[in-house]
Amino acid sequence: MGFLLIGLACGTLQGYRASFMYLIIYIITNIGFLIIFLTFRIEASLTTNSSKGLIYLSDFNQLEKRAPYLSMALACILFSMAGIPPLAGFYGKYFLLLHAFQIKLYLLVVVGLLTSVISCFYYIRIIKTILFEQNKTYVEYALA
Repeated sequence: MGFLLIGLACGTLQGYRASFMYLIIYIITNIGFLIIFLTFRIEASLTTNSSKGLIYLSDFNQLEKRAPYLSMALACILFSMAGIPPLAGFYGKYFLLLHAFQIKLYLLVVVGLLTSVISCFYYIRIIKTILFEQNKTYVEYALA
């Protein structure tokens, strides 16, 4: 929500447009994430007769073997949410920060870049768990 406020803080029509574009991209990526997340949760409840699904970060390491295409789609959505360049999330953040830079709101641009880098760590950690870590238990995550 901080990125939306950057566009509103600009106080111009271009800032409002950039905020609206970012909001649309944010809504679409979050809906895509929730659809895939709930698909795995429903699938897990149907196969194991429990509603456990995906609760812990360690539960994500089984996704790539269970449904490789959904796992890749989830990784693309998470890359977009992180703001990796060829994806829509990057362009939403880029236009917001570019317009704030043009209006000389340098502190907001620096804070936006720092928070974007920090959030990238969390999204990429989930992607790493989904695609590259296999069969780790919860105890191994607690020790790491």
